[in-house]
Amino acid sequence: EDAGAVRAAFANLAQKTPLSLVETTDRDCSLRVAGPKAAYALKAVCPHDVEAMSVGTATRTLFDHADLLVVRETATSFRLQVLRSWTPHVTSLLSKIGREVATGL
Repeated sequence: EDAGAVRAAFANLAQKTPLSLVETTDRDCSLRVAGPKAAYALKAVCPHDVEAMSVGTATRTLFDHADLLVVRETATSFRLQVLRSWTPHVTSLLSKIGREVATGL
């Protein structure tokens, strides 16, 4: 409903002003990393000191080569906002890191 109203408003504006409208609502994916070793796991490939982040803060950083947003939701939970095209790479790394953490590495 809101998208239709936005399109209509821009269609009206486009009659008077040159413009371009791009819909990007499906651009990101959210991934949650949670547990007592969540910050430790993220440190494996994230140069930002996620352990020092306060709950409720966010920062843009790299995860291996992927640009993403890290949000510290609780003391043991992080949300990663990553571009959809990077999601397979990031989830693959998280899976490998999770296996290493589980084995005590």
